[in-house]
Order: sequence, then structure tokens, then C-alpha cells
Amino acid sequence: SYKGRGFDRILIISGDGIDTPSKLLHSKLMELYEDLSRSEKIAKPEVLKFDFGQLRTSFYNVYYRDVAYFIRDHLKPANISTELLQISEFGLTLDPGIYQASMEIIRTWQTFIAGLAGNPLFVSLSTSSGAPKIGQKDLIDANIFITSSGIPQITLPLLRDDLGQLVGVSFSSKRFSDDVLLDFTQQLFPLDSLAIASLPS
Repeated sequence: SYKGRGFDRILIISGDGIDTPSKLLHSKLMELYEDLSRSEKIAKPEVLKFDFGQLRTSFYNVYYRDVAYFIRDHLKPANISTELLQISEFGLTLDPGIYQASMEIIRTWQTFIAGLAGNPLFVSLSTSSGAPKIGQKDLIDANIFITSSGIPQITLPLLRDDLGQLVGVSFSSKRFSDDVLLDFTQQLFPLDSLAIASLPS
């Protein structure tokens, strides 16, 4: 039992446009959601509705543009990796109108999160799978939507992917709920982590 921790609902942030987990990992995540819902004695978990695909594109647009101007104004090309230079080149060609539109979408997201009623618990995967090996393509950071909102967040290694690699599950809530979130996650880890991480495949 996780006991009541001051959350009035669970909001799921996962799926297309965010992390695209495998069917197995998605199934395990839903089991965790349901377990949390029963233990917290609150309403059934809800899927947070937002155009995350558009939001992700907006984050990339802003990141590429900001990196490009930072490199141009503060760094010497000889000291920069080829990959970062490619990002910089793209950022410098990004239309200012697209940049402003992307900033507005991000502000809309941040306002949306800040304006949610009550004290919801946000649950999301930190990535779509286990960490890649050296030399393999990196995974999309699914937490960027949360960290950009300026709200407290804790990630715990609670699930395993199709290959048995640990996958982090992120818990977050509204601003100034740090103590409540810490108290809640201490109930999950490390005491319950092995049981959750060892769900049968």
C-alpha cells in the first residue's frame, strides 16, 4: 500500500509523440498505473490530452535556434563537434515566424500544466526503452515536457523493457508539491521497486 499522499488523480503522459513504448512496456506501465490508482484510492488514471507531436517539434525548433545563436556568438567552430555544427546550421535557417509559433505552443503547454485543478500526479516513461549501448542511436527524452514546465519530478528505475533493461518511470506534480512527491516516491522505492521491475514478460 502506498497510502494517501495528497494526489487527487493520476494523469498519464505516454504514447505517440512522446515515447512510443513497445506493447510489452506499455502493458507493464498500465499495470503500474492501475496499481497506483487502487493504492491511492483515487479515480482511474486519465490520459493527458495534448498535441505532443506538435509540442515536441516546437521544442526542437527552439532548441536548434537557440543553440545556433549561442554557437555563433560565443564559440569557435574549430571546438565544436560535427553534429552540433549541423544543428547550428539548421537553426540559423529556421524561419523567425516558425520560432515564434513554437515558443507560443510551449507557453501554451506550460500554462496548461500550471492551470490544472487540484494536485494531480503525472506519470510518464523517461524513455521509450532501456538505455542504448555505446554507439547506438540515443533515445528521445520523454521528460522534456515535464522539465520545461518547472515542476518537481523524480524518476525511478521501476520497469524493464523487452530485453530486460531497466526503464525509468517519472513522477511529477504541480509546483511547490516537492515534499508530497518525495514522500510518495519513498513509498515506491526501494521497497517495491524489485517487485514492479520483475513483472513477467
